[in-house]
Amino acid sequence: MKQFLFSSVMLSLLVSTSSLFPVLIYPSKRTDSTETSSTKFKSMSGTRIVDLSFCFWVKVNHLMGAKVLNYELKDTKGFGFTLQEHYGFLNLKIVDLLFDYNSPHVPDKWSHFCVAYDSSVESVTIYMNGKVTFEKHGLDALDGIEFHENLLSHVTVGTGGGGFSQPFNGEFSQFMVWNKVIRQEDVEREMECGDVNKEGLELDWTTVNMERGDTVLMKDMEAGCPSAVDEDTESLAGFSQRVKFDEAGTACLALGGRQDPPTGEEEVKKISESLGGLKDMCNSKFWVPVRQQSGRWVSTASSSLVSYLPWTPGQPNGGRHQACAEAKFNKINGSFQGYNDLNCGKSIRCFFCYIKNSKRFRLRGMCLQAGVDDHFIGSVETKHQVTRPYWKGYRTTEISFSTSSNSWNIKDISTEQVVATYNGSFIWPVGRKSWHVPAGVCGPEDTVKDLTLSSCSDSEFTCGDGTCIPLESKCDGMSDCKDELDESDCSVVEFPKQRQYKESLPPIGRLGKEIIPAKVDVSIDIMSVTDIKETSMKWGCKLQLNMTWLDGRLRWRDLRENSNLNVITNQDQGSQEPGQVFPVQPSIWVATVIFANSPNNDFSVTDAKASLTVEKKGNLSISPLEQLQEVAYYEGSENPVTYMRKFKKDFACNFQLHTYPFDTQYCNIVLQTPDHLTGLMKLLAKKVTYSGPVEMLQYNVINWEIKELEEGLEVMMTLQRRFNHHLATTFIPTFCLMIVCQSTLYFNAEHFKTTSGVTVTTMLVMYTLYQAVSHKLPPTSYIKMIDVWLIFGLILPFCVFFLLVLIDHLPTVHPGEATVSKVPSTKAVLVMIAHYILPIIILLFTLSYTTAAILIYNGIV
Repeated sequence: MKQFLFSSVMLSLLVSTSSLFPVLIYPSKRTDSTETSSTKFKSMSGTRIVDLSFCFWVKVNHLMGAKVLNYELKDTKGFGFTLQEHYGFLNLKIVDLLFDYNSPHVPDKWSHFCVAYDSSVESVTIYMNGKVTFEKHGLDALDGIEFHENLLSHVTVGTGGGGFSQPFNGEFSQFMVWNKVIRQEDVEREMECGDVNKEGLELDWTTVNMERGDTVLMKDMEAGCPSAVDEDTESLAGFSQRVKFDEAGTACLALGGRQDPPTGEEEVKKISESLGGLKDMCNSKFWVPVRQQSGRWVSTASSSLVSYLPWTPGQPNGGRHQACAEAKFNKINGSFQGYNDLNCGKSIRCFFCYIKNSKRFRLRGMCLQAGVDDHFIGSVETKHQVTRPYWKGYRTTEISFSTSSNSWNIKDISTEQVVATYNGSFIWPVGRKSWHVPAGVCGPEDTVKDLTLSSCSDSEFTCGDGTCIPLESKCDGMSDCKDELDESDCSVVEFPKQRQYKESLPPIGRLGKEIIPAKVDVSIDIMSVTDIKETSMKWGCKLQLNMTWLDGRLRWRDLRENSNLNVITNQDQGSQEPGQVFPVQPSIWVATVIFANSPNNDFSVTDAKASLTVEKKGNLSISPLEQLQEVAYYEGSENPVTYMRKFKKDFACNFQLHTYPFDTQYCNIVLQTPDHLTGLMKLLAKKVTYSGPVEMLQYNVINWEIKELEEGLEVMMTLQRRFNHHLATTFIPTFCLMIVCQSTLYFNAEHFKTTSGVTVTTMLVMYTLYQAVSHKLPPTSYIKMIDVWLIFGLILPFCVFFLLVLIDHLPTVHPGEATVSKVPSTKAVLVMIAHYILPIIILLFTLSYTTAAILIYNGIV
């Protein structure tokens, strides 16, 4: 460190540089900034600048309003550039333009910015790391305002400290300014430190003379170009804290690091060198991340077989009781001796970890009034041969270990105030830990507050020990964290905190003074038709009612792809006392409908048989950092909630029996909005399905549909009667009786007693069938189609009997006898009617009846 400071002081004596890529170094802390913590450019030409473009590389130590470029004068003829934590500012002449970053802007990491101003169309384009992050056209406020004639002489890098509110702390390089509008290809070339476009170049970083303040240092860019600096590399850290095997692996993972088994003796020795106190503090031993599983030694990270296992003589010898391994060194000469197997749960050893440089961490759960950072950069530091992690906040906070108090402290580096202290049993304060917060930080009294320090990404959940699991694994019914923290606090509903939620009021909208009713999509699955009662004009079915709606007043927590895992439980809805049988009113609003054509006008209920689930459709947003744990929030306006319940009910049906038994019936289910929700809820027909048998005992289900009514919905079921039974038990037998009855007309006259008995018997059978059929149906004022057949069947025997009587009692004229009356001709006519006309009538009736039945049954007429 002293050597670096000496070199920096020698470099500060230089006024100009001929280095290809010089870097300006500003004080690392805001408190070290002075009024001279800035850099000016000397001997700049007074060229009139019309179009302005500039690029630079910057690495900011703290993201607390770092004013990178500053215009000294108080007029409106310059430009400035300020970087904050979440956005930046471009001051151009008279306007201030706020722009968002297109990639995370973090401390201690090089970022490249370019600005292109085109005065001809008054447009500004800002590039970050080679990509457009802001673009605006038509800045009419800039029209007619010119840049200062000696613009670059009054632009400084940094503003200094002292009385200034936004000093720059960090590193700065490659500042180029053009009197023209640069394009995308120029920006990309500048980012790669390629050949500089000399056209219109007003300030060349490689040749410009600079006047630096006393606290501004300079060095050469080691990598040649900031884009070549790999800031995401890994470093090997050896920790002399002695812990159990599993604790060592957890401690490494909690830092976002990894543990891989050494692949050779050189790597083992390199690990031993990272442990500064290997002999004194580690007893010349450290854990090796290999473990015995099923008689094989595998890597704890990948569970793959380990090829490099330099066991010491006689090792391993512990069997399944000693399933972990240590690397052992000679205490006298420090030579590597080999591996020994150990008991994983009893032995304690030092350990190592490969940790990413500039690993980002987040602090969750701290109160807002504390004013501490919630984003940190993790690193390691070694003091007194002990290596520990260290966290530097994006703005003014650090988390470090205090050897004087033997505790971890969250401290404001600008005021040196300790805002929280942790001295628990875990070696790092990573994960969910209980911190002591002194009075005046989060309240008037000392408190113990749970905080979560995590290296997990936005798509991960932090377990209590600091390890990470995928966020979608949270609340999935299976514990993935060792402490099962991922399966706690799994309520689905997040109620609004800034306004009152009324569960009796639907999620209505407003357009001016007009109320927009809540829209509820209704789907019904008719599972089966349970009963059809023509005599009582009812039909019954078993159905599942699904109602889906959006409630923009709510937010949903941690939704899964399978909506059956997103159940709103009693914890979300409210509680039900033991033995309570009436429905519990849930804490969220639930759509209700009335079955308007049920006998008692029943309504949908939310009871133990009902379920409320949420379907994940919209995008998620992660819980704010003042919340203790990661929660994936989904807006209620994008992710619908669905009510599902099965019902078994009877419904009124107006059976039309004119064409019985070739009839088709239309039975419905009428759903209506309750009176107290009229104008506040609108039912929308989504779909209806039928999952029961299509062929039933008496009917075939041929169609089902749903349509919207003025005050609700109607589900229509089309039932077509199966006439096979009537054909076999009524039509064919009666037709046969008609034939038998008709055949009696062809018997000889001497068989009158037999034929008359047959016709009378046929009439009685016909009448019995007629009564049996009529008894099964409700009495109607109209004649049914089967009545026509049976009445014809009753009339036919009467006509046959009448013809038999007339033919038998009219005298017969024998050959040779003289006829003096018309009786014989009348009898001949009757015989012709009986033998020829009546069969034709029967045949015509049967054909006409059959044709009409076919046409009616197939819906043609």
